[in-house]
Amino acid sequence: MLHAGKSGYDAVAVLAVDLPLVDATSIGALAAASAESEGGVVAAARTGDPDFEPLCAVYPVSCLATVVELLEGGERAAQALFQTVGGVRVQGASGASVNVNSAADLAQVAALLQRDVDEPSQ
Repeated sequence: MLHAGKSGYDAVAVLAVDLPLVDATSIGALAAASAESEGGVVAAARTGDPDFEPLCAVYPVSCLATVVELLEGGERAAQALFQTVGGVRVQGASGASVNVNSAADLAQVAALLQRDVDEPSQ
């Protein structure tokens, strides 16, 4: 975020590596929602607790001071940043609910992707 600000960017998109089904369209939707949102902080809505994915999100560089404050206070959960700055949940970011943390999760994602190859959408 610091580098983005020094480079003249207004915001950063954050995407966790364990969300393999999030596509470019979803990131574009988050970017558009961020531009329209009052605070600019948006994250993909999902089913679960929390009901948003803080690592499939857009954060303006103006959040940097809050990031530093949270980290210096010992906070490491990304959801804390989203909640502290009053982020907005965005529906429709496909793939944000599919998190790969185990071999079984990976097998499920591989099966989903293979199904899409075998039965492409019309």
